[in-house]
Amino acid sequence: MRSEEKSISQPTRILMAAIGVALSPAVAALISPKNEYFLANFAGYWLPQAAVLCVALLCKASRGTLGGIAASMALYLYLFDIWVTESMGWLIYFFSFPGVLIGALLAVFFTPSRKPFEAPIAFGFVALGIALNLAPFWFEIFF
Repeated sequence: MRSEEKSISQPTRILMAAIGVALSPAVAALISPKNEYFLANFAGYWLPQAAVLCVALLCKASRGTLGGIAASMALYLYLFDIWVTESMGWLIYFFSFPGVLIGALLAVFFTPSRKPFEAPIAFGFVALGIALNLAPFWFEIFF
């Protein structure tokens, strides 16, 4: 096998990153109430995710890694919106971003670059960071 057959093509990595990054503001716009506070709610949901993506970019994350990080954060926002129905429950969302950031940094530094499963591995690292950060909340609620 030649080396071109082993690696993912450049357009595929760009497409994965574009889809992942486009999901975050789409989910934030979807769950924001459609009233006079739309922009404030949209910014509150999406700007923490944008900050994590900017930190990942500053650490020179690859396109596939960015796509996995962004897709994981978008799914987390959507699932959190389903789970939390109280207005003060969204504080847990904001307090969980240290775990998101740690998972994103783990993804940047430990995900093999230019490999076929780069985005799912990055997705898993961010999901692990979220789970470890939310573990104290879960134990407080259920035990």
